[in-house]
Amino acid sequence: MKASLFYRISSVVLLLFAAGHTFGFRQNNPEWGAGAVLGLMRSIHFDAQGFNRTYWDFFSAFGLFFSVFLLFAAVLAWLLGDSRQKLWHACAAFRGRSPFALSQSQL
Repeated sequence: MKASLFYRISSVVLLLFAAGHTFGFRQNNPEWGAGAVLGLMRSIHFDAQGFNRTYWDFFSAFGLFFSVFLLFAAVLAWLLGDSRQKLWHACAAFRGRSPFALSQSQL
């Protein structure tokens, strides 16, 4: 198998993970026992840059930010899966730095 096929497969998997994360990260199953924590996150209000926010708002915003990051990674993997040499030379900066950037974002 060629490396471009692995890039394309990983792009599709990242896209599916982004969709699942976007639609599922705010779901709650009563069996998890997290209802009390989520209720507290929704009930504690504070001012952030002149707006009244809750911890739930920050949790939701970070989850959506991570979904955008996954979409960017999926697009990048799809572009790197292109077998044309011209695109590989244009993306040379990404090839060496993207694994480092992806690993640093998980810390």
